[in-house]
Amino acid sequence: MEESQLIIFFFFASFVCLILISGIVIFIIQYRKRKLEYNTDKALLNKTHQEELLKTQIDIQMQTLKDIGREIHDNVGQKLTLASIYTSQLAHANFHPDIQTQLHSIGEIINDSLTELRSLSKSITNEAIDSAELFTILKNECAKVNALQICQVNFIETEEPFVVSAVQKNFIQRILQEFIHNSLKHASCKTINVEMNYHASNLQIQLSDDGIGFDMQQNSEGIGLNNMKSRADLLNADYSMISELGKGTYCKITLPLNKAA
Repeated sequence: MEESQLIIFFFFASFVCLILISGIVIFIIQYRKRKLEYNTDKALLNKTHQEELLKTQIDIQMQTLKDIGREIHDNVGQKLTLASIYTSQLAHANFHPDIQTQLHSIGEIINDSLTELRSLSKSITNEAIDSAELFTILKNECAKVNALQICQVNFIETEEPFVVSAVQKNFIQRILQEFIHNSLKHASCKTINVEMNYHASNLQIQLSDDGIGFDMQQNSEGIGLNNMKSRADLLNADYSMISELGKGTYCKITLPLNKAA
């Protein structure tokens, strides 16, 4: 074969190899691109499914709470009312003074229980939360504790430029109630701080007390603490809690939000 023919053959073979290599590279790029698109679509689908599942769970929980609230009001509340009336009638009957005093005391206990039960029922089924601002709801919770004069609850108000749904407001309220309950019952605290901070796309709620704290390795699975974390998880919020013996307890919830129009 002549030298010129060898050169032509060499260039032709090189050209064919270049085309083959280019084809393989393009195939690999396209394959990776399609795989990435597939994984992205799959992740998006999974996220959508998780969000729908989360919404269903929240709807079920909210409906269950409302059903419990109505049952408390309509059934248990009515029975306590009848017991209160009957006890009051007996207290005015011609019994020995000691028995009348005991009946009167029983009546007071029933009435106190009825008042607390109605308050619980109202808090569970309260639909006014739909129209109330979140900072108003939390401020009222702090005011209730301050009225007891057993602990000072400081609440830092802030502008509310985000849309907060009724479910989000309800769950945040429950988290605050649980934190305050734990602080008053277990922490022997004198001060509780509640602060809301809005950022570009999320709301941060910081809760802290100056109580005795606790060892998180030994006491991090209590029902109250689990309830707080479970509610934060249902809201797709980041949740963290830090506590140390003698240094109080700190909790932060970061909730993604949609900015109001």
